[in-house]
Amino acid sequence: MDEGHLQLSLVESWLPPENGILAIEHRDDLMDFTGFSNYASLIESDFPLKYAVYQELRNKGLVPRPVTSSGRITGFTGILKAPKELAF
Repeated sequence: MDEGHLQLSLVESWLPPENGILAIEHRDDLMDFTGFSNYASLIESDFPLKYAVYQELRNKGLVPRPVTSSGRITGFTGILKAPKELAF
């Protein structure tokens, strides 16, 4: 977190709002998942697939670590069991 900003990958970004921990704003408007997904898809066209994989792994109690190349997620690695205190 830097000066009130938290930097996450796109696939990681929706978990805090989904769980009521943080909100995502765009031009002072709160985003719902549909708006966020549409915006994220402009940046990474395969965002829906990556998010579905990420969410499925999280639902199974795992912590996927995004692997990036040139700022884009190319896969997931370092999948570990999530400690209960870190699980959303």
